[in-house]
Amino acid sequence: MAQQDPRRRRRQAGADPTDPTAPTAPVDPAAPTAPADPADPAAPGAAEDDDADDLVDDAGDNPEETVRQKERELEIAKTDLAFYKEKLKRKDEIAKVIDDYELVQVDLEAVQEALEEHRRDELNDLQERLTATEMQAVVDLDQTYADDEAALNEVVKDLEEILSANRDDLSDKREHLEKLKKAYEAAKAILKELAAKNKAADGLRKEALEARNKNKLQLAYYVVRFKLLEVLENLPKPVEVRRFARSIRRTSGRYGRIAREVADLDASIKAREKMLADAQKLRDEFHKTREARIRAALADLAVN
Repeated sequence: MAQQDPRRRRRQAGADPTDPTAPTAPVDPAAPTAPADPADPAAPGAAEDDDADDLVDDAGDNPEETVRQKERELEIAKTDLAFYKEKLKRKDEIAKVIDDYELVQVDLEAVQEALEEHRRDELNDLQERLTATEMQAVVDLDQTYADDEAALNEVVKDLEEILSANRDDLSDKREHLEKLKKAYEAAKAILKELAAKNKAADGLRKEALEARNKNKLQLAYYVVRFKLLEVLENLPKPVEVRRFARSIRRTSGRYGRIAREVADLDASIKAREKMLADAQKLRDEFHKTREARIRAALADLAVN
């Protein structure tokens, strides 16, 4: 016999089912129980489910993607922080440089004014002691060295321009040579190409003939009408032997001539590159020693 719900029995007995002090009937342990309602906060497991939902809500719908997003934001923040730290460092450095300059600026101006005054006084004294010829000798010596250095610079410039033109010319000739090589190789291979295409056309002819003999006239028509025509239209026509010989000899001769020009130009460029390196070295050494040689030459010109 099915067990009656105790609350129902209490209602039938006039008892309030919500009254905790109301007497309750003993529950049969063997009686079946109704399944717990998940929506009921008092139901077993409801608290655990709420906790699990809270974890999902806290982390977002996709916690892995959220972690990756936060990591990207962190990397961007680190980069920004490094940038602003460096900017702050430069700001402090600039402020220090300005402060240091401010401390010595007056002294620097005073030193420069003193040097300018000394130069004027010394120049006036030397101009009184030297003759016009002796002073002109100094000017001429300085100009001579300046002209020599300018001439070396001009040599370097000319060599650089010549080399640039030579390299462009070499590039064009090599491109031309490659085209001639391909044309020469194609000319040598013309016999094999003609034989292969003739063989393909003859194969289609045999296929159409075989289809015709087997009364497969539509297949034969297709092969003759379309496929064989396609091959024949793209089949190079054999040229007369003398014309072929003249063409391949001309191509071979042009190839050999351009190949020789490429080799000569390449050797010339290498030689000019060495000349340019030597000229640059001479110019640089002259520039480094120019001041010392002027001083040495003038030191030997003692004035009585």
